[in-house]
Amino acid sequence: MSVGQNRDGQLFFGSWTGTSYYDGRHFATTDSLAATDHIWTCLEDSRGRLWFGGRRWDPVSYLEDGEFSTFAAPDGLMLWGVPAIAEDSQGRMWFGGTEEGEGNEGLRRYDGNELRTFTTADGLAHNEVTALLVDRAGILWIGTGGGLSRYDGEHFVSFTVTDGLAHNAIGALLEDGAGNLWVGTNGGVSRYDGTSWTSFTRADGL
Repeated sequence: MSVGQNRDGQLFFGSWTGTSYYDGRHFATTDSLAATDHIWTCLEDSRGRLWFGGRRWDPVSYLEDGEFSTFAAPDGLMLWGVPAIAEDSQGRMWFGGTEEGEGNEGLRRYDGNELRTFTTADGLAHNEVTALLVDRAGILWIGTGGGLSRYDGEHFVSFTVTDGLAHNAIGALLEDGAGNLWVGTNGGVSRYDGTSWTSFTRADGL
């Protein structure tokens, strides 16, 4: 299940059975908004395009000027599933891939012309990418199945339980108003203030 909002204030909800949107008064549901009805994530980019990432074949679609386009395997994107999408300060789109199937793993970057793939060979913490966030400084944070990676445009730096993460399997990323990074994991929530990590688990009331 995923939730997104466009610049007009409409809320979009993705689920295993399709996509719904809410305009503040009414819900509308369709099973044909995107190329796949198994929606993992949705995001509006700086151009007003609404992107949907899902599971199964043709996992990425975008809505622009009222029309849907599929952005998938013929363009070199992952074949099976895209659980995370982000846009950086340069307008480039980033897509996280699962490890289900050869050529489906890692991180993809699309600059409007071509795709580039990043994997553990480039310094990524793990090849299963489950969450993406671009912070206010333009840094890309990548949540994976084996830790958190930070990408400054040139280099990856990774963090794991050894550095203070509650768990290496990450499902969600959020930057708060004070600039702290919050990381949702399979073993609790971790907060990074730019210098040190603090983790919270059931023992803290979660």
